[in-house]
Parts: sequence; C-alpha cells; structure tokens
Amino acid sequence: MKNNKYILFTLMAIIVMAVTSCHDDFLEVPPNTNLPNDEFWKTSNDAVFGVNSIYLTLAEGSFPLFGTYGGTLRWIDVLSDDAMWTSNATATASGAWGNMANGIDLAGDFGSYSNRTWTSFYKMISRANNAITKIEGIDMDTDLKKRLIAEAKFFRAHAYHRLSIYYGDVPLLLLPFEEENPVPARDPYTEVRAQIIKDLTEASVDLPVSYGNADLGRITKGAALTALMQANMYTENWAEATTAAEEVMSLGVYQLLPDFSDLWIHGNEETVESIWEVHFGSDTGGNLAFFGVSDFPSTAGGGGGFTGWGGFSTPQQQLVNEFETAIDNDNDGVIDIATPFDSSSIGSLFDTNQYVNRDPRLAASIWYNGADYFGVPYDPDFATQNSGYHWKKGNASPAADFPNGRPEYNTIIYRYAYVLLGFAESKNEVSGPDASVYSAINQVRQRVNMPELATGLNQDQMREAIRHERRVELAGENHRHEDLRRWGLWKQAIENRGINNGRQQGSVTIAPGHELFPISQGELDANPNMVQNEAYK
Repeated sequence: MKNNKYILFTLMAIIVMAVTSCHDDFLEVPPNTNLPNDEFWKTSNDAVFGVNSIYLTLAEGSFPLFGTYGGTLRWIDVLSDDAMWTSNATATASGAWGNMANGIDLAGDFGSYSNRTWTSFYKMISRANNAITKIEGIDMDTDLKKRLIAEAKFFRAHAYHRLSIYYGDVPLLLLPFEEENPVPARDPYTEVRAQIIKDLTEASVDLPVSYGNADLGRITKGAALTALMQANMYTENWAEATTAAEEVMSLGVYQLLPDFSDLWIHGNEETVESIWEVHFGSDTGGNLAFFGVSDFPSTAGGGGGFTGWGGFSTPQQQLVNEFETAIDNDNDGVIDIATPFDSSSIGSLFDTNQYVNRDPRLAASIWYNGADYFGVPYDPDFATQNSGYHWKKGNASPAADFPNGRPEYNTIIYRYAYVLLGFAESKNEVSGPDASVYSAINQVRQRVNMPELATGLNQDQMREAIRHERRVELAGENHRHEDLRRWGLWKQAIENRGINNGRQQGSVTIAPGHELFPISQGELDANPNMVQNEAYK
C-alpha cells in the first residue's frame, strides 16, 4: 500500500470504529470496539454492535470520508439535469464534486468524488461481510440472528447497487477481509447485479414489517422489498420489479400522507409514508448531522453567502419548468386542468409570473423569487453563486435555530410514493397502462390536488407521464441521476441542462464512457489487478 491512502484494503480491515453516539438508541455503539475479528463476534451483543456499525457508514466520518448519505450521495443530482453545482458555475470548477458535476473528473486521489464514493461503499461492504459471516457462528437467539444477517445483506446489496451503477465491473467481495484476496480483480457487472438480487431476496424473508420505537430506522421488510424493486428496475427486470412493488403495497403499513408538505416538516419523521430514513442528530459533531440537510441560503453576512458549506446543490431552471401549470377554472379550490408549463416567455429567474398557478409540489420543494422564506420573501440574491433557486425539501429552518448550527433532520431514502411510481412504471412496461397503473400514479397526483391523467394513453405516452411524475414528485431526493442512467438518457440530459435564466450552469460535453466514474489512482497504485475504466486510460 502506498502513501497510507484511504483505499479499499485498509478500510476492509476495520471491523467496528469507535464512534460518538447518535440520537437513536439503535446506533449507540460503545467505545473500545475496534477489536480484531478473533476477539470480537462472540456474543449476541457483539452481533448487534457489529451490525450497528454498518448503519454508521451512512453518515459517519470526516474528510475524506463523508459517509454514503453524509455527503457522498447528498449532492448526487448535480450529476443530472435537476441541479447545479454552485461552488463554481463554470466548466473549470475544482473540487471533489465540482469536477464530476462538470464532466471533467479524472482518476483523482482520495479527495475526488469518485474515490469518496468507492471508499464509503466498500467500508459498508466490509462491515456487512464481517457481520454476515461471523454472526452465523454465534450461539444466540435464532430469530435475532436471522434478522441481523438480513440487515447486513441489505446493506451489502445497497452498496453494490450503487457501485455497479457508478463503476460498472467492481470487485465482488463476500467474505471478511482476512479471507479475501488482498488484490482482487473486478468482477463482471452481471455477476454483481445477480448478487444484489440474491441478497435482497434473502433479506426480505427474514426482516420484520416494523419495529418498536427503540429500533426505528432499522431496515424493514418493506425497505428490502423496495430496494429489490429498485434493483430490478435498473436492469429492466420489469416483472420482478412489479412483484416486489406489489409485495410492499400489500404489507398494509404504508400510505401517502394527506399533505405532501408534511413530509418535510422538522420533527415529522418515520411517518406512515416513510419506508427508509437515515437518522441524523444535532449533537453528534463532525459531518454526521451537518449533511442531513441542504445548506441554507442566508439573508445576512458573507456578501450573500451561505451558512455551512455553501449549498453545493441548487435546483436548475429546467427542473422548475417541469412543474405543470395548474388551473382552477371555476374557483372552487379544485384544479381542473394541468398542462405543461410554457417556458418560452421567461425573462429571468426574477420573473415572478412564472411561479403563478403551478403544481403545488413546486412551492413545497423549491424556494423561488418571492416565495415565503421563514417570514421574508426569498430573494435569488441571498446566494450569489448559485442557480437562483434553493431546495426547500430537507430544510426545516435556518441552521442558527439548532444546536451547533446542525439541524437534526432525517434523510428520506424510500417512501411510499416512490413505490407507487415504481409499480406504475414496471407494470406499464410489463402489460401497458391498465387500471392498476392509472390508480398508482393518480394516487400520487390526487394527494397534491392535481387532475388525474387523461384516459386512453398508450404505453409510450404513459411511460412519459410516469417519467414526468417521478421528476416532480421526487425532486431533490437524489433519484434523478439513477433514473436518467437506467433510461439511457443521462448523457443527453446533462449535456443539455444549461437553460439560461441569467444564472445557469453552462452545458458541458461528456466524453464517451464518462457515464461511469473513474477508479481512483490510489486503488490503481495499490492493486496490480485493478484495471481503469477504458474512458479514463
């Protein structure tokens, strides 16, 4: 190993890190648990602590490790047509996320976005492999053993789902560090995808439908089935994805909240719509809570800067335009007509006429010129180096209202609307737009008082309607990048994202093969069997 780099092989040696406790009891791991494998994994308590350490990879760490949802995935939609990287709006942007957002990331060192992604997920895999293998040999309650192994399998599948999307072929490691080849080669993408399906299928059998309050946030059967739906959708296994979605829907524990905006109220966590949330706390320090929310636009100080680290992801005009114009013809409070928004007359983001009579999800998801921003009108100049818009989802109130300026705000990964839309898309691909497809997508639209879809759509028309609905319903929830990739539209979308409203990120040209991330130079230096993705050689 060279230069003590943060690379896969050193991370695989970590069993359980000494960590500070989160506000959720199930994440409380006592100190002094960084023990060799032959001294750990003896008791049921060891099994619980070991699996808890996998959860911590969602958010733990400081530079260069931000955790998978502590930072690595927090801004993934800057790699789409929904959001822009605001640290530097030109194609010469530097930094871990800026380069990737502008299509110019190379095989960088540990500070690169691609390396952070690789490192964070292999740390998750390392801990999961330890748990899956070692818990099997512990004399403990059988049901608890099965459940803990199932939780670990979920996380291993989750990590490989992301890694295979971003890198293609990756080393498929399924054993503890000491039993693995220390210089593994990359395994075929198809084998990795098959393992993902296997792990999630097995996990869904042994996970409970729900937990008591002390264990809120642990992986449930619904979360595993939703991940199984997602994994099958990515590889266009539409029948299998449909079945997984139907199983989630049949559990009887999830439903849409009556008010879409209630999903984003601070403290309104683990609702009946939530399937999987990553829990954050305000008193943990480091990056754990800091990245639980987007950064806030600031009305004071810093020349119109941001609190925190600068709002690295802000919505694009192109996304704002996607929300339909909604018209109440007879003024009875019911939207009668919804038509695509006509963006041809927009002069700039300061043109407030463009925000009138729009899909209610626009106002619930994005701050725009004149929108209520905690009692004052939002001004695009609150932050001068951004798109002029800001995410409202995930921002409870100015960070100054919270201890240490760190809002305690969970990140929703899966919610019931995601399953309904996944079912609608998968079933439409299997058998066309039947009544069940209409029912699923119309439930999502009716919740926000939007008219039902027109009847008589053919399969292609329904496909486009579902893609639109996913974009506006899930805006800012970090699904757009994956959607574009699996639809084969990513390169086209990111090269044409720069609709000019006076403050937009310019379009870029994506080189062939750059839909995959590069393998970091540290990995290549440390492992003679590691081969770089062709486009970066």
